[in-house]
Amino acid sequence: MRRTPPNKLSTATGSHRLFSPKWLMLAILLVFGCDLSVKDPVLPTWSVELNVPIGNETFKLREIVNDSTIVVQGADSALFLSFDGDLESIEISAADFNAGAVDTTHSFELGNLKLNNLEALKSGQITLGSFFPELANLVSGGQTIPFSISDTTFDPAPSRLNSNDFVGFRVTDGQLRLRFTNTMPIPVGPNPSQPNGFEVSVTDSFGTELVTFLIDEVVTTGNTVERVAELNSDIWIYAPLHLDFVLPIAEPTAFQLSSQTLNESGVELDVVLEQMEVDEAIARIEQQETTERGGFQLDDRASLSEAVIESGRIQLDFLNQTNVDMQLEYRMPNIITTSGLPYSGVMDVPQNGTALLDVPLNNMRLANPDNPGEYIDSIFTEYRIITDPTANIVHLRATDKVSIGVQIDSIIFQSMRGYLENQVFEIEPYEETDVMDYEDIPDNIRLENVNFMLKLSNEFYIEDMTFDLTIVGYHEKNGVVTDSARLELVNQQIEPGYPGNPGISYISVPGDVAADFLNVLPTRIRTYGQAVGNGAVEINQNSLITGNYSFSTPFRLRIEGDALYTGDVNELTDDDIDQDIRDASDENLEQAELSLNVL
Repeated sequence: MRRTPPNKLSTATGSHRLFSPKWLMLAILLVFGCDLSVKDPVLPTWSVELNVPIGNETFKLREIVNDSTIVVQGADSALFLSFDGDLESIEISAADFNAGAVDTTHSFELGNLKLNNLEALKSGQITLGSFFPELANLVSGGQTIPFSISDTTFDPAPSRLNSNDFVGFRVTDGQLRLRFTNTMPIPVGPNPSQPNGFEVSVTDSFGTELVTFLIDEVVTTGNTVERVAELNSDIWIYAPLHLDFVLPIAEPTAFQLSSQTLNESGVELDVVLEQMEVDEAIARIEQQETTERGGFQLDDRASLSEAVIESGRIQLDFLNQTNVDMQLEYRMPNIITTSGLPYSGVMDVPQNGTALLDVPLNNMRLANPDNPGEYIDSIFTEYRIITDPTANIVHLRATDKVSIGVQIDSIIFQSMRGYLENQVFEIEPYEETDVMDYEDIPDNIRLENVNFMLKLSNEFYIEDMTFDLTIVGYHEKNGVVTDSARLELVNQQIEPGYPGNPGISYISVPGDVAADFLNVLPTRIRTYGQAVGNGAVEINQNSLITGNYSFSTPFRLRIEGDALYTGDVNELTDDDIDQDIRDASDENLEQAELSLNVL
């Protein structure tokens, strides 16, 4: 028996050569120094050392064989599989963060009405001659005579106070002021019959007593006294008002009596309704003002600190449900125009009428004008309602309303900065067919370890972003799915980035998991999933997440099955080894096993 020269070992797949040729030195060395005897029919026992010099690695095999087997499947064997593909790009832009459609109505009541400019209700002069009509005969010739009057008390008829300003109103707050002026040449005030002074009672046209004043001081000629009383709330006051009073002469007095004294001196009483606040009025209504604020929330999962609007519009539909014309001033503090000022304007809205405002928002910004950089979670409008004063009597209530309909199709952003909370982005399903042709690969190949790598390139900044991705592989034969497997990537982190400077993330799975996937020999791959964003965010238009995946074997597999070789027991030559085995590449072979059964 003699040593055989080195031979080449190769493994390829059909006509697809996967390895470059390399000499494989095969030496079978008979162990010297041992006794060898051959006794038929007992088979000899061989001690074989196989040297496989691939690169600088040496692989040794020592085997006692009872079968003639080379554990290599020859031309149908495969030692390396590799394929890759791209995921469907996720294009996430600021346009994906929008205010969404809004269709809402804000209704504001006018609130309590203020009547601060009511004219004073005047009795006019109640003359001395009306108290003493009989004195007119004493001076009928135009003469002036001395006259003395005692400390008597007059009881004049009630005075009627007409108003051109109102028919009636219901008081919620206010006061009534009485002015009493004495122009008679005699003092008025407490006397023996009216020691506490005199009372003035004010009632409305229905006899409702509004207030009663006590004047307990002496009012001399040419002087005026005032009394003020708070009005009870929730009472109606109807015009005209009435004054009931008695008039005591404070002390006996002598004076010069003439027709002029009788007709031009007397007392005057004025009633002033002031600081009036009412919840319903039939009156001339002075200008009323009220301010309100209405708005709508953005997506409650996102808060903006600033956003540039690409497109969108807000339509405001004003409905005046009152009997007065009005101006409606509006201001949108969160919407900043290109001039840097909040969007604002004025609309004239007729009584019981409507007005429409269409606000294009292109190139405007959403921001917090008072505290730049702070988050905003809603868009709101400040309203100032100014009613026109009325020349005529109108009926108005505090509950009369102004309604403002707000309609927004959508506000699309060019760019945005803000904060997200559990914002979900769907990864559109993606499918790749004709992944690889496995025609020359036998079904009994089983990969034990596979490298899987997923690379993601992210061009937008979200502080904390994770994704779940499912990759399903199908093996189809003649259009029928015969096997399938899936990879589940759960809660994988995506590194943040910016346009032109993407964040790169690498994701892998254990080799045996990837091997189970690849062992179905997928001909079609489908992916789907979703990403979830949290934290600070900064996004510009047309930012992308792109990705690609790759599967590759680490140049090792198990070949299940026997390839029978029959040869001369005494020698093993190059011609005895399959050409594909001899052409195997040392760059792709990590381990070789050879079993020989010598017959």
